[in-house]
Amino acid sequence: MRVNAGIDFSQMHFSIPKHIAAQLQLKTLEEREVTIADGSVKSVPYVGPIKITFKNRSCFTGALVFGDTVVLGTIPMEEMDTTDFLLMTNANHQMLEKSMEELKNGQLMAWNGQ
Repeated sequence: MRVNAGIDFSQMHFSIPKHIAAQLQLKTLEEREVTIADGSVKSVPYVGPIKITFKNRSCFTGALVFGDTVVLGTIPMEEMDTTDFLLMTNANHQMLEKSMEELKNGQLMAWNGQ
């Protein structure tokens, strides 16, 4: 199954929504407590194993089942040795978003992607 995944450098583990865990017929290995962005703590299923592939790298991991999107955390990023690449890509994306917002507001004269 191919999915688009977000990256979150503040999240340690890989996470997937419930419907993807069901489609992959993943077994619950255990329940884990997680702290959500709003500070609340809840118990969620930890499922696996899952093979994650990005470009020419891959790793096997488990996944926390919660949320509405697939999110790649720092553990699988490190295991695939993709952290530096994703940090650069994320930083460039954030710069582009900021520049586009400035352009919309008439604050940007030119942007050359650097």
